[in-house]
This record gives sequence, C-alpha cells and structure tokens, in this order.
Amino acid sequence: RDRLATSLSSICGVEHVFPSEANFLLVRCRNSSALYQALLRAKIVVRDRTAGRLTPSCLRISVGTALE
Repeated sequence: RDRLATSLSSICGVEHVFPSEANFLLVRCRNSSALYQALLRAKIVVRDRTAGRLTPSCLRISVGTALE
C-alpha cells in the first residue's frame, strides 16, 4: 500500500493520496472522470467516487499483491 501510494503521488494530475489502513487508497485527481474512463479503456478497474459528497474528484484504488 505504501509503495503504491508513493507511486500514485508522483503521477501528474494526482492531487492527493489519502492515508489508509484499508486495502484501498482514495486518490483525488484533477480530472478524475477522464482518468476513470482512460483506465476503463485500458481494462484497469477502479471505483469512481467523483460524485460522492465526501469524495469529490476521487477514485478508489484497491491494493493488490506485489505481483498484481
């Protein structure tokens, strides 16, 4: 999780990676809707949380194993 959070933080357009103790990370992005659609086209499935009142402009990314 920590390695993924660090990697995500360095991506252009990622504004904030919220701290987490769970098996997912919440990531605020500049253009989260466009990023969500691009990830879907690449067959990478994340949860779109952009419309949530508590999580505007955020994507939820599950943390897998190192191999995944």
